[in-house]
Amino acid sequence: MMKKLKIIIILLLLLFPLSVFPWQNKDENLKLLKLAQVFERIGEYDRALKIYRMLYEKEPNNPNYFLGYEKNMQNLKMFDELVAHYNEKLKNKPSDLNTLGQLGEAYYQWGKTEKADSVWNSLIEINPKRTVNYSFLSNSLIRNRLYDRAVDVLLEGRRSLNNDRLFEQELANLYFWKREYLKGVKEYSNFLKQNPKLYNLVESRILGIFPDEDFSDEDVESIANLLREEIESDNGNVHFHRLLANLYIKNRMYNLAFQEYVDLDKILNVGGKEILTFADKVFSERMYENSAEGYEYVKTNFPDIKEITAACFGLAYSYENAGSPSEDENIGNYIFLKDALNYQEKNQYLLKAVSEYGEIINKYPDTIWALKSYYRIGEIKLNLTFDLDGAVECFTNIVNLSKDSLILREAALKIGDCMLAKGNLKLSENKYDEIIDTGKIDELYYRALYKKSFINYLNGDFSKAEEIANDIIMKQPPHSKIYNDILELLMFIEENKKDDENALHEYAEALALIEQRKYSEAVGLMEQIKDVYTNHQISDDALFMIGKLQGLMGDYVKGLDAFKELITKYPSSLLSDETQLRIGELYEVGIGDIAFAEKEYEILLVNYPNSIYIDEARKRIRNFTNN
Repeated sequence: MMKKLKIIIILLLLLFPLSVFPWQNKDENLKLLKLAQVFERIGEYDRALKIYRMLYEKEPNNPNYFLGYEKNMQNLKMFDELVAHYNEKLKNKPSDLNTLGQLGEAYYQWGKTEKADSVWNSLIEINPKRTVNYSFLSNSLIRNRLYDRAVDVLLEGRRSLNNDRLFEQELANLYFWKREYLKGVKEYSNFLKQNPKLYNLVESRILGIFPDEDFSDEDVESIANLLREEIESDNGNVHFHRLLANLYIKNRMYNLAFQEYVDLDKILNVGGKEILTFADKVFSERMYENSAEGYEYVKTNFPDIKEITAACFGLAYSYENAGSPSEDENIGNYIFLKDALNYQEKNQYLLKAVSEYGEIINKYPDTIWALKSYYRIGEIKLNLTFDLDGAVECFTNIVNLSKDSLILREAALKIGDCMLAKGNLKLSENKYDEIIDTGKIDELYYRALYKKSFINYLNGDFSKAEEIANDIIMKQPPHSKIYNDILELLMFIEENKKDDENALHEYAEALALIEQRKYSEAVGLMEQIKDVYTNHQISDDALFMIGKLQGLMGDYVKGLDAFKELITKYPSSLLSDETQLRIGELYEVGIGDIAFAEKEYEILLVNYPNSIYIDEARKRIRNFTNN
């Protein structure tokens, strides 16, 4: 690109030498300006300066010209000429604050600090009772990273003008740059008192300093104490209550934040709306126990609030998420649990979620919240407790009660998933066909098509599965999730059917068992595939699946054995890098041996430097270091 720019410039100069440009033509001046800007962009400052100088001499008051002229003298460190230029400008306007500031900067960058100080000091001497003079001088010092001196100038301005409320925002920013956060927050607090309408600005600036690697718990507590002092001096000032509450949330002090929102709600007398805001905020941060506390408080204390159904649903959804496996308990999209209900605490949350959803259905039967509650109960029964009959009942209720076509089709898709999990491939395919046959082309349509392709694969009709998959690929954008899923299935079929198709049939049988959560039987079949079809491409896939399933069933040692066998036997497998990541995960999440996990992640970094899992491995190593 840079080479092309230079060629274009050379051609322009050959066609239009600078000496023959008709200067009186503004269009030509514009062309020259653009040419100078190109020179400047590619670092040809001397050529840029030559053009800017000629333009400036013709129109000295044009800001594009004089700014370019000055900037490129600065780029070329031509400080003698730059100083002369500023002194010439000052002859006409000797008290021009902007030019004096620039002259001081030129001297400073030239290394003549005494002259720089003399010029800078003159900005104040011109009129020490004008605030703008102190601001101009401070900005000039800031541009040269002289933050301490800039602070001193602004504080001197306060004293000289006998006004402690001056320069609050400027000083706050300077203190933050200097990492003197408490002083900065104090300045912004004073600024907020005078400018309550600018609360959002103040909050964003104060909370924007978190997290900082230099911050300690003591620093956070000091800022919190400062805000508490402001609250004590004016308890009715809701801004400081809100600021303190959000400071607590930013630093994950959710219990303290909750109490502040309770106080804020009382002061504003808004009947639970502020507490609902708290619950929504912490839910978005995946702190589900804390969001449940907020929603429960609203439900109990403000049953007549307009948003009561949303609060009740938020409570149930918080319990559901608190009871679902966290990201740390998931490996390769397979939950790292023998069964979700083996975790007693999580089980209690799931039971609470189902109870709360049921209460919404009973209290608000003809609302969208009831339909959403049926859907969530169905999801819990399908994905977590594996109560397939209960899940089908929930999704069927939605079909019977809803008149919304989108909700009806979504429920039908889920019933199809339930049938698939039951092993009833025919009924499952029928449900997916219902969605496809509506003719509405949207995401649900393609999800149903993908499921239909998968069912044909499980049934051993590889040609039909490929036909559907190719149809999806032709119509879906490459960045969509469905596209990636179907492409993966298509490539798997095409690659593995080249050899003995019996292996592909048996692998499909094993996947059907996995859909039914018959993991032991699936492992047995995968073991058979691995042992019988040793030279088949599918062997590494079978080993990989054995490792995942053993981890899923809680036999982490056998999972590790399968993964390590894959890497040893098939070092060139496309699954090798992901397998290495899964070995680390088994040590980390399953066995709980962090030292071994870190070692395995480091092996991934060394042996697979171009892997797509590199960033994930680095992230996990960083987490170990930080914790």
